[in-house]
Amino acid sequence: MLRKKVYPILLLFLVWALLHFSCDTEVRKKEKIRAAEIATLRPLPGGHKQFILNIYPKIANANLEMEIKREGILSLGKKYQKVIVNGERLYWLKEIAAEFKFEDSLFSREMTEKEFKTKIDTLLSRVDIIPENLVLAQAIVESGWGKSKFAKEANNYFGIRCYTPGCGVKPSESSDSTFWVKKYPTIESCIEEYIRTLNTGLAYDNLRKARQSLRQNNDFPNGVELAKRLKKYSESGSNYTNLLASIIKNYIPANLSAFVKYQGSAKMLEEDFFSQE
Repeated sequence: MLRKKVYPILLLFLVWALLHFSCDTEVRKKEKIRAAEIATLRPLPGGHKQFILNIYPKIANANLEMEIKREGILSLGKKYQKVIVNGERLYWLKEIAAEFKFEDSLFSREMTEKEFKTKIDTLLSRVDIIPENLVLAQAIVESGWGKSKFAKEANNYFGIRCYTPGCGVKPSESSDSTFWVKKYPTIESCIEEYIRTLNTGLAYDNLRKARQSLRQNNDFPNGVELAKRLKKYSESGSNYTNLLASIIKNYIPANLSAFVKYQGSAKMLEEDFFSQE
């Protein structure tokens, strides 16, 4: 009689154990995936980690604003009657076109539906994100992980130049150059102009074409792939683009959002621990 009671209990235990270890294995798999996503091939010193923690949210916000504009254009691109025939949101489209250095005449009330869709695609080629790992890689190279004179004095993390006296900081005290390194009121304003420059500058037309091609093939814009199209950003040409690719591969986690979240949580736990001592 006792054996009859033991067997069902033993069976239940075995089922529980099987489910428990199965779930535990799945959790461990997820932990490994997450660890791989936030790991870097080469170790990041504390200052480099802090640089990423400080600047990444600003990069993400700038790209989010770009995505919002892009989604607005995509939505209106399906509404020829509403936009062109009725004139609704047409002024907004014209404003966006002007912001991204197209003439105001890009959209007109006389255009056909086919012309309208072609112009929408033309506008979308410029209103798009720059991959976060590429933005970060350029910020790392151009600002020396945020330690350059221009990053500290001018909020300029991308070596952006200007040509009007007083618009920025001279490259050096004794420099007789005809340009200045542009000064920005905030880091955010610098990031926004950098993204707008890559989206509109004639020198970066190849980058935009490569990004558009990736989109058409249902691929998300790839930082390493687009870095190859930035030879004209620096006098170093291919050496510069190779350096960007190396930075992305060795020092930037695959999932920047998860990395920042994880490092931020770890820092908070550390601060809580020391505050209790």
